[in-house]
Amino acid sequence: MQAYITSISNISPQPTFEQNTFPDEVIGMETKFLPCIEPDYKNFISPIQLRRMPRILKMALASSQVCINRSPVTNPDAIIVGTGLGCLENLEKFLLSVLEENEHVLSVLPFINSTHNAVAAQIAMLLKNYNYNITYCHKGFSFESALTDAMMLIEEKNANHVLVGGID
Repeated sequence: MQAYITSISNISPQPTFEQNTFPDEVIGMETKFLPCIEPDYKNFISPIQLRRMPRILKMALASSQVCINRSPVTNPDAIIVGTGLGCLENLEKFLLSVLEENEHVLSVLPFINSTHNAVAAQIAMLLKNYNYNITYCHKGFSFESALTDAMMLIEEKNANHVLVGGID
């Protein structure tokens, strides 16, 4: 079976976003955590949505939008994302607020954004795509699971064009 990559996009610690090729030179960094070079998200997501959106979702939505814009297909047959930790930060924020507020006056938004399928579902909602979408969330091999799922969908002729992503 053959499958082809028709477009790519990523947000990383290197200057890769909205570039047509990977950088010729890698910028060396000596830090514990590598900060990503993030775009102005207002160019991709409405400011109203941005206010309450976690950073990981902003990155996924902007990158997927650029990928779709570069692709000949504007409405993929499936959206599949792999993530090692998912939106764990949002779940932590929600649980801490439960403890701090004694279960009163809680914002449910961090909980809603922490669900395992939040990333692929948010991308689908942004694209107004009602096709198959799922987020794989199993630590180190989640992206491989996303690729395997995409390849199986294509091989079984359940999809021709699949948006596959990996975030963390």
